[in-house]
Amino acid sequence: LETVAKSDPASWAATPLRTGGLLREPIYLNHYMRGLADAEALDGVPIGELVDLIVLTSTHPWEPTAMGDPTYDYDPDWRGAESAAVDLITALARKDLGFAGRKEEIWTFLDHQARARDQVTDVPDSDPLTQAVTRPCTRALQAMFDVMGHEYRDQGAARPEALGLFAETLTLSGPDGAQHRAIIAPRLAFLRHVAPNWVDDHYGQLFGADAPDNLGQTTVDLALSWGRPNSWLLEHFRELLSDAVRPKTDNVLDHFLVPM
Repeated sequence: LETVAKSDPASWAATPLRTGGLLREPIYLNHYMRGLADAEALDGVPIGELVDLIVLTSTHPWEPTAMGDPTYDYDPDWRGAESAAVDLITALARKDLGFAGRKEEIWTFLDHQARARDQVTDVPDSDPLTQAVTRPCTRALQAMFDVMGHEYRDQGAARPEALGLFAETLTLSGPDGAQHRAIIAPRLAFLRHVAPNWVDDHYGQLFGADAPDNLGQTTVDLALSWGRPNSWLLEHFRELLSDAVRPKTDNVLDHFLVPM
């Protein structure tokens, strides 16, 4: 299902809400939306109906049917479909296809997902970014950056509500805080571009004494490990960058030398 939807999105997504209703089961909706999200192009697809389908997954309109072992053969709840909806939102934003005048519904969906921090990662012993991209709330946070990018390209402004949520995540401590910073840190250059005042206003929480549990150093480590070489970090936080080099964190020495 995922493969055929990806290979022929114009046919499979001609009436996505009707098709989704016929597929019905969350496991099928999951792979249907992932196929559309991975399609090379979505030209001619009715975007408004895709938004309808995304909203449908958030309402959990019916109980999934048991079709085998719930740990493997079928999705026992709507989490997989919601995750696929996040992928579809990301694809629509990156392709600048927009949301058919329904951005507020998309932001409401992502905000709800991002604040539902009760679901933990499936890979607890890995690095914070690997944990973050497998955790529903931080995947939604990541999608917010893509939607912000689309809005900035379209309107030249960053959404204040999203910036407020990013600031809220900077107060989180421990592994929870590290996972949220793993989404934010590699995108510091983007934030400095679309919301430079926000970065200035949150220096202390990002990198300094206001960051809980020494997560300021973690933020720098993550920015160097997963972001692009950044002379701004070197100019403002040379000591933190030097500290990041010593434990041989992945990519850090390269990114330290490039801006120098």
